[in-house]
Amino acid sequence: MEGFLRRAVAQGMLRAVDLHFARRMEALAGGDTPELLLAAALVSHRVGEGDVCLDLEQCRELPLLHGDGDTGGPWVPAPEVWIDALGTRSVVGRPGGRASLILDRHGRLYLGRYWWFERQVADALLARVRSPPAGGGP
Repeated sequence: MEGFLRRAVAQGMLRAVDLHFARRMEALAGGDTPELLLAAALVSHRVGEGDVCLDLEQCRELPLLHGDGDTGGPWVPAPEVWIDALGTRSVVGRPGGRASLILDRHGRLYLGRYWWFERQVADALLARVRSPPAGGGP
């Protein structure tokens, strides 16, 4: 997996920061976890592209995983296997927890701070919807 990710960086399909982040997550989790290495690189990449999370059930559609260019496609676990494997890693938490990565019940993986940012926005919107209009008028 490491070789695939290095080739993807060399080809400009991933950023160097995506690989560095993935390596750090793998190291914090105890090393040699290809499913975590790939997921962490991809979620970092998606954030860099403007997305807030990585949907593990749909990520096989990413051009990077199709083997476009000379990277060759990596082994990508089935979504349910991937979700189960990530759920056992110390750097992966559940919504509401404090972890570097957050995996929700829908199979979406977030950088921890981005999950919290999204939660704060959602809470603020819900508070506005639930509060009476200012001025008492229609």
